[in-house]
Parts: sequence; C-alpha cells; structure tokens
Amino acid sequence: LDVGPEVVVGLCAERSLEAIIGLLGILKAGGAYLPLDPSHPAERLASMLRQASVAVLVTQSHLEARLPEIQARRIDLDTDWAKIAACPKTRLDSGVTAEHLAYIIYTSGSTGQPKGVMHSHRGVVNYLSFLTRHYAITGADTILNITGLAFDPCVRDLFGPLAAGARVIIVPNEQAKEPGRYLSAIRERSVTKLLSITPSFLRGLCETVPAGPITSSLNTILTSGEPLEASVCEQVHKAFGPQVTVVNQYGPSECTMASTWFKADVQQEGRVPIGRPVPNVRVYVLGQHLEPLPIGVTGELYIAGAGVARGYINQPELSAERFIPSPFSSGERLYRTGDLARWRLNGQLEYIGRVDQQIKIRGFRIEPGEIEAALVKHPSIAQSVVVSREDCPGDRRLVAYWVAADGGVMTPVELKA
Repeated sequence: LDVGPEVVVGLCAERSLEAIIGLLGILKAGGAYLPLDPSHPAERLASMLRQASVAVLVTQSHLEARLPEIQARRIDLDTDWAKIAACPKTRLDSGVTAEHLAYIIYTSGSTGQPKGVMHSHRGVVNYLSFLTRHYAITGADTILNITGLAFDPCVRDLFGPLAAGARVIIVPNEQAKEPGRYLSAIRERSVTKLLSITPSFLRGLCETVPAGPITSSLNTILTSGEPLEASVCEQVHKAFGPQVTVVNQYGPSECTMASTWFKADVQQEGRVPIGRPVPNVRVYVLGQHLEPLPIGVTGELYIAGAGVARGYINQPELSAERFIPSPFSSGERLYRTGDLARWRLNGQLEYIGRVDQQIKIRGFRIEPGEIEAALVKHPSIAQSVVVSREDCPGDRRLVAYWVAADGGVMTPVELKA
C-alpha cells in the first residue's frame, strides 16, 4: 500500500495479539503508526485522522461501526488474513533512519482539542536501550501490558520487553481496570516487572493484597503519570515483599516515555523526587528569562536531548510555543513542560506542580478550563468551576461545580452527559 518512511498509518484495534501484529507490520514497512482508541468518540477520532492525513487504516472488522467515514485504504486484521498470507515473506529494506517518524501520540485525555505529538525512532531507541539495560530486562522476564495503545507508556510495555526477548502478557481491558483481577494476573503469570503503572492504581493494588506479603516473583515496579508518595512504596514492600524495587519516572508525552528516574527509598517521607535525567537527555530548571536557577529555587522544567519530540503534527504555532531554541547549545531545542521543579542539595529533581491549571488524574492530562467551557455551553448553566479533590489519600477525583442560569434546571444525568 506504498507505506514507507514518513507515511502515517492509523491503527484502531483492541488490545490483543492482532494489535501487536499491526504495530510491527506498520513499523517493518517503514511507516509511523497513529494509535486510535476505539472507545473514544467518533468526532475525536475523525479529528485525529484528518489532522494526521492518514491514508491507510489498520483495524478490526467489528470496530467498523465506531469509526468515522474517511477516505483511507483499510486493512482488517481479523478478516484479511488470506490477503496478508499471500504477500511476499522476504524482508525488505524500509529505508528508515533514526530521524524518521515512529509514531504519533495524541494528548489531553478525552477532553479539549487533541494535539498529536510526533516521535522519531531516535527517541524511542534511546529510552528503550536505557530501559532494557538499566532494569536488566531479559528473556526470563514476564511483563504485563495494561496500557491502551493510544498512550505513550504502551510503547514501553510492548517494545521494551519484546526488544529484550521477554514475554508480554496482554491483559484484557476489563481485567486491567480491576485491582483484584490485575493482582490475580501477577500471581498466575509469575510476572517479574511492572513497567507502566500510575501511583494511584498501585496504591489500590497494594490495598487489595491480604495482610502480609504475597508469594510473588515481582522484583521491579516503574511508576509514572502522577506524583509518587513515599507511603505507596512502603505499601508495596508490605504487599509484595522487600525484594521489589520501586522507581519513580517522570516525562511528558512530548518527551519519549520518560525523561528522569529515581529509585525510591522506603525510609523517605512525603513526595518521592523525580530524580535525574536518563542517558542522552538534559533537564534545566529555568526562570522567566530562561536563566538557570540555583539549588532550592523553584522554576519551570525544560527538557532537551534525544527524547524531545519533533513537535505537534500540523500545528506549527503551538509547536513553536512549546518547543523553543536552546540558549545553551546551538541547534538544540528545549521543550517547555509547564511543570515547576527545583534541584535538591543531593542533585535530585523535586516536582512541585504546574505553572497553569492543568491537572493529572490517573495519568490523564486534563485542562479544567476546557471542561468548564463545555459545561457553560448548556443554556441552563451560567457558571462552572472544575477542580480535582482528594478526599481520601491517593484517590483524586474530578469535580464540577455549577451555577444555574435564570430559571435553569439541571438533573445530575443531564449534567454528566
């Protein structure tokens, strides 16, 4: 289908063996994949497909009703096996280089206008090389995959283990969302490493474990997506045993998978640091005039090096705003994270918060203002405020407050819709 370097191929499939085959097929042809979550609204999927100029769509036949009408050639992974089997089996040179596009990930969760982040092979290979070496992933390891294809951590969950010859267990969607069933999968499959798990889900997982450590093959847990509290690390050791190493990773979607890491210590209190950069990545804590700030002073975090994405697809103005020329090295770009951080005396980075109103809940990046704007479009709502609340430690929730317009009446069902 003429797929090669810089050609974007849409992939809309449920988490399955077929989905992995689709991913590998796109990459072996030299193309870049755009993962599409079949549970997302058709309007959002259509916007992504248009913006990325997708000409070929790889999917499953039973998902056809959920997909928008687009002018693209289609391959159904479940019904086109006869056609696929008739293709040549010889290995072709795709012509791909480190600078070519590997995949596009759309940010902003399920709210607002999606932004497609363009990642090159250089950033992916740099991080996966660090991952497999630093955490000693080998053919003896078994790793669970619970992250949807449309999220950056899925690259870590799939290609990290596969690159090292490890075994990947594809957990069905419904099982991935329930701590009890997830825990059963760890026991039954003798899982050794969890590479992508949010601290809030990890806390729930630990609370599901009966009193005392369970017999477990687990030795490594990498968290990301939210701030990690030291109390969660303590829960991990009580639930799974002292042999488990917990690592706090930090990295926005605009910088491939993870930019910094920190091995957590049970003796710590409060929030766990985000640590130091991974190899070939540089981080800066800067002031308003891009001046480096001294130890202990809070500033905005900027990232440079191999992991920085190209920018947002077909959004040059937004790309220029967030990806800026570096004042420290000619030809280098910095990504403005919008996160506040400071250096500790021991040379580790500490995450402080956001420079704007953006929040993260269970790994989703959410702009409360976008949700407020959507709510006040309703004729019965005059004003709205959206905040995150944490009534129970580790259980952050999104809460909307509203003021009725004159004579306006809203039921909870209408408001939620």
